[in-house]
Amino acid sequence: MADINFKYYKAELAIPIIGITCYVLIKLSHILVHEYQIAISAFALASLFFNFINKYLWKYFPFKLLFKIRDISGIYTGTINFEYWDNYNTKQTGSKKIEKIITQTGNSIVINTTTFNEETKVSSVSESKVEHIDIERDGSVKLIYNYFNRGNNELQLTPHYGTEILHFKNELKNGIINGEYFTDRQPRQTRGKIELIKTA
Repeated sequence: MADINFKYYKAELAIPIIGITCYVLIKLSHILVHEYQIAISAFALASLFFNFINKYLWKYFPFKLLFKIRDISGIYTGTINFEYWDNYNTKQTGSKKIEKIITQTGNSIVINTTTFNEETKVSSVSESKVEHIDIERDGSVKLIYNYFNRGNNELQLTPHYGTEILHFKNELKNGIINGEYFTDRQPRQTRGKIELIKTA
């Protein structure tokens, strides 16, 4: 189970369930060996069991009760409103359409983002590198992640890294999700606000 991350499990439920599961699987392993001469590692069975929960069952009842996080996977579309200071020390602003695809399991989350220009052509593509889900006291979710943007030579957009924060409230007003971001883009660092709505 070395590849399973338990940080999003509810410890008060997960610890006893893991213990009981391992105990049952050890007994099952002994039965298979003594009765049927089939040698299967209890550790391997436990690893398969929890991997299956993490990958497929984590968002369904009753397994979702084991986790602190809720399902925020899906396709989100909206806009980014950006700003930067140009070479003449003048503040420039604008907006672009974006699409985010959030893929989630019980112990991981990946965010891929596509940004479009005015002609709805792809402007740039980015992918998350380090992700963290923060559970607020009111039960809402804050998704914080670092990403790498591949840039676009045709648009003279240099590859760069950035950080983004998305706020998923328990009761989404009009289904809108807000966020903010900033980058280390060269020669001009950018920052801005994000507004998204779940479309799939």
